[in-house]
Amino acid sequence: MVLLALLLHGPAAAQVGVRLADAPAGTEQAFGTFLLEPFHRAFAVGPNGRVGVASAADSDADAIGQALQHCGEGCRVIAVGDRLDDQPRPPPPPIALGPVRSDPDYPLRAPAAATGVVIWNHGSGPDPSQIARYPDAWMRHLFADGWDIAVFDRSRAEDQLTVGRDRLVEAIAHLRGHGYRRVVLAGHSRGAWLALLAATTAELAPDAVIALAPAIHGTNRPGNVRFQQALPQWLELVAALPPRVGLALVTFRADPFDPDPQARAAAAASPRCHAFLLPEPPWSEGHGGGMDLGFARAFGPLITQFLRDTHAAHCGDRGQR
Repeated sequence: MVLLALLLHGPAAAQVGVRLADAPAGTEQAFGTFLLEPFHRAFAVGPNGRVGVASAADSDADAIGQALQHCGEGCRVIAVGDRLDDQPRPPPPPIALGPVRSDPDYPLRAPAAATGVVIWNHGSGPDPSQIARYPDAWMRHLFADGWDIAVFDRSRAEDQLTVGRDRLVEAIAHLRGHGYRRVVLAGHSRGAWLALLAATTAELAPDAVIALAPAIHGTNRPGNVRFQQALPQWLELVAALPPRVGLALVTFRADPFDPDPQARAAAAASPRCHAFLLPEPPWSEGHGGGMDLGFARAFGPLITQFLRDTHAAHCGDRGQR
């Protein structure tokens, strides 16, 4: 029950352990996958190992009904959303998020109740309609560990480095000012680069940055002269990052946007109060490797522990530059 133990903690983990203890092989794996599914969602179990899963439903009540229908006679619901019971989740409290927004798959807890807030920064591309703006699935592990999730849903204007950087800086200050004790920036591709850029300039620095395949120079196609600056400008960027800001960096093999995955990870290692460097992980590859469900299963527990360790490292007053 490795995945369950990492996603759910304390009495909740023990409760699920009891409920699934006598279930046939495969039920725990199905439940682990369920925890990575989008809201609204429900999980039902029944006699003889039957399982019913519903996700992306219109409401908690619809998810409960669908899960029971999929499971069949004699089944019972054991989880709805992030709750280990069969009761629909109450509506989230109204929270002013400033330049960022909430995501319906991640109901907000409120600053006093949350571990902190993670701001997700999506990638970019020539066609805005084709950009995946929703958070990667591995962030469900952080949500299950008590983090609120916000999204910086950039406009085309905010894709410009200075504009996007300044909006992220504004978001950090806004969320800290509204009571979030810990603020983390996370992103993929251009969103990851913007997160790092904001962390080097914010007067109220984030606690950590989680950067997956950061890139702004295009691919290594013939004739792209900008790509020659990818590694030198990366070295400048990580050198400017305050050492007390925790850094988790993932670079992927077979990524045409990456000039040298190993060299980029090595450059980010020092000096750093706390770092988690994962060059070319075995679970996925390519520029979009962080979007794979297999990557989410493996990376989610690791990044959850990284943020716990970053907090425990006491890297100085991260609220100030």
